[in-house]
Amino acid sequence: MPPRDVVTPRWDMWRYSPVMPLKDDETPVSLGEGLTPLQELPKLAREIGVARLWVKDEGLNPTASFKARGMSAAVTRAKALGVSGLVVPTAGNAGAAMTAYGAAAGLPVRVYAPDSTPKAILDTISTLGAQLCLVAGHIGDAGKQARAFALGDALGDRDLPRLLRCLDEEMWEMKFDNAKSEIGLLYGLISKVRALIFLKEMLREKWIQPEGDYNRFKSQLERIPKEKLPEDKRFNPLALNPYILFKALPHARRYASDELVRAMELLLQCNQRLIFSSLDEKLVLQQTLVEIVRGKTPAPAARVS
Repeated sequence: MPPRDVVTPRWDMWRYSPVMPLKDDETPVSLGEGLTPLQELPKLAREIGVARLWVKDEGLNPTASFKARGMSAAVTRAKALGVSGLVVPTAGNAGAAMTAYGAAAGLPVRVYAPDSTPKAILDTISTLGAQLCLVAGHIGDAGKQARAFALGDALGDRDLPRLLRCLDEEMWEMKFDNAKSEIGLLYGLISKVRALIFLKEMLREKWIQPEGDYNRFKSQLERIPKEKLPEDKRFNPLALNPYILFKALPHARRYASDELVRAMELLLQCNQRLIFSSLDEKLVLQQTLVEIVRGKTPAPAARVS
């Protein structure tokens, strides 16, 4: 353990940085969390028959809960690892804390929360700049959607190590959740590729332009002539949530149009293999994702006779 004089220069949680996962050249993402007071409660101590009773008042943390401590450490580590954004499911306090520390780190945050979450917390999350996604159900349902988003996001980024890691996490969750399935994961990936194909076509038709502001992007979608789009919602980009298209816009630039068509073919073939073959489901999904991310396979050289 470090000597006491090493851990006393600052008055927050990071005074203990010598024993925390922080490199020497790192600066923690901090809003002054920790070092909250202990309040003695002598009357309650007598009532429950103990000599002395103390309560730690974590409500004085920057985001009014103990979650500020964990998110300060988590966002500090995420920033050091160079992540491009943060995703979290929440029943309230964790989402508010993640949003605050993400803003402090300059990282975009996406929060999945049950639609029954108190309005005051939801307002805090929105005010601090996170993309808030309300989910029908409970915190477990919010967690499922958050993990599905992470998988599709990794595919869009063509980040194979992260993609396979997300797949491993999803497959592990399936062991304990009968509502989840490999086919469900596959359909989520198909939806992601479908959105990318829609974006490629709209860019090619010059109906939209790359845009970093959501409201301006949404206005572009609203100006697309409806008569030029199919009535079948499966093939109509305007049937998708516009924010999904907006968030996928940077990903569309990472794939060529023919790569996306090939990706859709691979996913549909994967669907058939999952249903009709006896192959290991995880292996089938892994092989499909590797082929998609690696992209075009060079045509074999012509033989000269």
